[in-house]
Amino acid sequence: MAVELSFERDPAILDRLAEELCAAAGVEPPEPGEGGEDDDLGVLGAVVARGPEGLEGWAVLLAPDDPDDEGPHLQWALAAMEAEGLKGGAEPVRDTTDAEFALVERIVREAAARAAELGHDALLWSPTHRETDARLAERLGAEVEREEGRTWGAGAEWRRPPGLPPVRVRTMPTEPDDALLDTYVELYRAFGADNDFGEDWDREEVREWLDNSHLGPDLLVGEATFDLMPEDGDGVPSAQFTVVVDGMGTASAGLVVHRGPEPEALAGALAEAVEGLRGAEGVREFHLQEFDDETVAEAADRAGLEVIDRWPVYILELDELD
Repeated sequence: MAVELSFERDPAILDRLAEELCAAAGVEPPEPGEGGEDDDLGVLGAVVARGPEGLEGWAVLLAPDDPDDEGPHLQWALAAMEAEGLKGGAEPVRDTTDAEFALVERIVREAAARAAELGHDALLWSPTHRETDARLAERLGAEVEREEGRTWGAGAEWRRPPGLPPVRVRTMPTEPDDALLDTYVELYRAFGADNDFGEDWDREEVREWLDNSHLGPDLLVGEATFDLMPEDGDGVPSAQFTVVVDGMGTASAGLVVHRGPEPEALAGALAEAVEGLRGAEGVREFHLQEFDDETVAEAADRAGLEVIDRWPVYILELDELD
């Protein structure tokens, strides 16, 4: 029996696929979405692949949330790789096999055809697996429509660039008190006013955001949250970023929350963090996630970091699909 494809318009399809996948993998399924959570995501439908052994993969079509986008967004997944991640606790680090790639191409082509049937002119997607998606884009004739962000890196050869200004950087205590959390609330609200970060932060939400205790011991050997303080004294930080260190000696900084610091000052804070982590945690490599933020990008460049990964959004014009 060959792998068969079906197109399912059920708004709760993501919950159903998750339950089916978890049952096959022998793990507890997640709590189902309440009140049509999938529908809130704008699920237009999903191409589902099933074979003799059950679920093989899927490609979900999501309504565009940006009015400038020309069509729906696609998210694909392979059941085998998803199951490996569920069992191992982390996404598997491997390439797709030729057979897996052939299945991905097949379900994405079918999803594109369904999007065209629904009246759309294009299909967009962000990579699930970088190399697989780059190969897929080439096969389908898709182009890079934009970048959602980049990963910047500093390896063992990195040295602090000359000329960075002196800055005041403090490390957040393990248990921040209410007064400190209130300054973070003000920072987060200011950042949210200019970004998709929300403006209704309170102390408990900030405390939860900063809590990384859910990460396993392999992913959280060390941790530090750095505050770039204003030049004129204490008060609300100009920027904040949290760095987690894994068991391989790689430090990873996530979202930089800020309220318009000078890029050179933020560069100085990044350099302070790298140097401090090397001394305290034995860090060999430093990664910074930059979410298409001009201030953070300029600071990373000024701090001597280099782009090591780009996060493209591909666009496929449906009338050009073979």
